[in-house]
Amino acid sequence: MMRADNDIIKKVLTETIQKKRPIGKPRTRWKDAIEKDINMLGRNVTVDLALDRERWRELLVATLLQTILSLNSKKRVHDGIRAGLMKLVPLQS
Repeated sequence: MMRADNDIIKKVLTETIQKKRPIGKPRTRWKDAIEKDINMLGRNVTVDLALDRERWRELLVATLLQTILSLNSKKRVHDGIRAGLMKLVPLQS
């Protein structure tokens, strides 16, 4: 199929990129972070739930607190680690 020279699809398919990739690890995409969180939650959670920011945050905070409590019951968690986790999840009074 012939396309005009200024057609965007033809440009994408035929032209080459002159830039080099940046050195190092690629940036984390929102989708990658959500997939990581879903794997951490280990529940029947979908990406649709992540679109509701408040509910998503509540779910992540609850899971993180549950993890902290299970670590405390199994073995003594270093105070610095516990303090760092508590900064991430401020307890609401």
